[in-house]
Amino acid sequence: IDIRMKKDQRFGVNGTLTAGYGQGVYPKANTGSTFNYRNKKVNLFGNYNFAYRKGLNHLFLDRNFYENGNFVGRDLKDNYARFPFNSNTGRFGADFFPSKKTIIGFVVNGNFNHFTRKTDNVARVMDAQDQPVSTFQTRAGNNDHANNLFANINFKHSFDSTGKELTTDIDYGSFRSNSLSYNSTSYYKNNGSPLQDNYKLDGDQEGKLTLKTAKVDYIHPLKNKAKLEAGGKISFVSSDNDAKFFDVSSGVPVNDVKKTNHFFYKENNNAAYINFSKAYKKFDWQIGLRGEQTNIETKQVNGNI
Repeated sequence: IDIRMKKDQRFGVNGTLTAGYGQGVYPKANTGSTFNYRNKKVNLFGNYNFAYRKGLNHLFLDRNFYENGNFVGRDLKDNYARFPFNSNTGRFGADFFPSKKTIIGFVVNGNFNHFTRKTDNVARVMDAQDQPVSTFQTRAGNNDHANNLFANINFKHSFDSTGKELTTDIDYGSFRSNSLSYNSTSYYKNNGSPLQDNYKLDGDQEGKLTLKTAKVDYIHPLKNKAKLEAGGKISFVSSDNDAKFFDVSSGVPVNDVKKTNHFFYKENNNAAYINFSKAYKKFDWQIGLRGEQTNIETKQVNGNI
């Protein structure tokens, strides 16, 4: 995917400030700023945005169960969830113009999100006569962070006015996430006495994804509307996803081996291409060759922490 962000071409300094607010059951707000400075030798640009909102989900469920067409029971659930969220997003970059034919630039993007969720669920279980027989109450929540950082260094040189051009890009991305969760359920008979032992589960999930790429492309125009293109790319991808879950029903954390899981992934991709094209008055044609070599390594560990 080739995404090209629009850059301000005006000389001097300019920028913007924005802000917004909304109100439902809970509020939401955002604010942001952009700036740009440009002269004949350098272009500096950047932006920052902050957003906050708090969501609400109040859901009533009525589930009916049948066997061979006969009603055998149902459960009624009242689910109430709140989830505040805030986000910080920033971008900073620069382009340098050592000559009219050469551009050297870099850009750094960052995104830092924090999300929490609290849910209360009360359920009533009904028998075949539609009479209440038991209830269970659940409290659950998450405390999540997602911190992403991406950087790019780029170079472009135009050799002459014919379109002969060399471009290179080096990219680095780091994407990290962390989620602390809890889930606690209590079970009661219809008279209020305990139906079974309470169940409590805590989770600690961490994820890391790293991307590293470097590529070079060269365009060489030929006579009679012909063109030769060639390039290469190398990339490295690695991920580490560690999910730990503990049964704390007894008050002492015990590793839940059926849910705990640790997965590793590594990938190296090497690619190169060459392409020849020619344009005529009424049609174009091209022929090319591309080669790609990929190495993948995975490892999964179940149950161990």
